[in-house]
Amino acid sequence: MDEMNELWQVRLEKLAQLREYGVEPYADQYKRTHMAQEILDNFESLEGQAVKVAGRMMSKRDQGKVIFSHVQDFSGRIQIYIRKNEMGEDWFDMISKFDIGDIIGVEGTVFRTKRGEIS
Repeated sequence: MDEMNELWQVRLEKLAQLREYGVEPYADQYKRTHMAQEILDNFESLEGQAVKVAGRMMSKRDQGKVIFSHVQDFSGRIQIYIRKNEMGEDWFDMISKFDIGDIIGVEGTVFRTKRGEIS
């Protein structure tokens, strides 16, 4: 039971920290512009354009100054690439507090990584 209480405390602390950043953890709306699969299917015409997607964080790999994540919506899954020097330290620290399973909305420019994955 202590382990569950500890987990609950950690989650409550994360909620408080998100609110300190001005983020409403239980927002009821996010105006996305595209679905994940739509971006993947139309990469050539969307490359370099800003898009907004929303979905469940399915993976997260924190590599110091970069975070890779996959966000899944009703249509499919797309990689999210987050660089600390573009976000700023405060926002990057906030994003690093997100957990797998959280529902998030993100905005960014469509591009292909060095390994060829559309992000």
